[in-house]
Amino acid sequence: MKLVVDENIPGVEQLFGSYFNDIVRLNGRTMTSDDLIGCDALVVRSVTSVNKSLLSHALPKFIGTCTIGTDHLDIPYLEQQKIAWSSAPGCNADSVADYVMAALAALDQPLVGRTAAVIGCGNVGSRVALRLRSLGADVVAVDPHLSHAVVPLVSLPEALRQADICCFHTPLVRGGAYPSIGLLDEANVHLLKPGTVVINAGRGPVIQDAALFARDDLRWVLDVWDDEPAVAVTSIARAEIATPHIAGYAIEAKLRGTWMIFNTWASLSGKPLVEWDMVAGPKLSAPTASKSWQDRISASYDIWRDDKLFRERLVGSPKDNAVSFDALRKNYPERNEFSRFDWE
Repeated sequence: MKLVVDENIPGVEQLFGSYFNDIVRLNGRTMTSDDLIGCDALVVRSVTSVNKSLLSHALPKFIGTCTIGTDHLDIPYLEQQKIAWSSAPGCNADSVADYVMAALAALDQPLVGRTAAVIGCGNVGSRVALRLRSLGADVVAVDPHLSHAVVPLVSLPEALRQADICCFHTPLVRGGAYPSIGLLDEANVHLLKPGTVVINAGRGPVIQDAALFARDDLRWVLDVWDDEPAVAVTSIARAEIATPHIAGYAIEAKLRGTWMIFNTWASLSGKPLVEWDMVAGPKLSAPTASKSWQDRISASYDIWRDDKLFRERLVGSPKDNAVSFDALRKNYPERNEFSRFDWE
């Protein structure tokens, strides 16, 4: 059997190798319909648009995306063609929450008595909200899809007005009753208080570039970008911390996505499921003996390293920067989730 997979997805051979004698790794952005001829299963990331055009020469029996979001999948078409599909909701939630906490530690942002607004309170947002609350912040959330959440729900304008810290963790939704494109735009960015830390570790177009340039008194932390991957140097300059869509890139997060997709495929195919501990491996020694949350998160993840690499590499035109952006993601140095370490 033939499996076509994005070249940047780890753990594929370990999990799928016993069942597929032909595993073809390809660039997810440049994958074509010809590449899928004879394909029994396809596993992608968010950079691959899986639609009628891509599937014009082949209809795999199964399509998996090792991501939380599914906006890159034409789900009505897949269901029309009776193609089984799956995403990996929550696979990188802890990794993204680590990123948020690392950014706040790096900015020396106090939490006790401050108000944090979490925009989007799903798998990632709920974890962020609980971490912030456990460290003394007053936390509210915005999520029109929920009737209740782990913290009080408020409207978006209320959240923006209250926030000392504002974290965006929404999926990219283009239509329907609650589109997420431009949730923070040139108009409502003025609701934020001066000095508010604004973190976007969700989807780039949720915060429009115009909002960046409308306020020079906010502390921007941007892992995702409006025109990603063709990011302009002027946009990068607005951010106090800037990174190339790697918040969810801890090795455990990427492996967990592959593992979740494999187990879905295995369940549909009548194959044995694999336990997560078999994939993750044993705990690692704690990188610091400090009891401070700031020291612990900084020791487990140096966010300034990623900021430095990003600013050094993305110095050209948006077109040139797009190449550098993808190269940074493809060659991202290994980092572990906070929970992988033995903190006892």
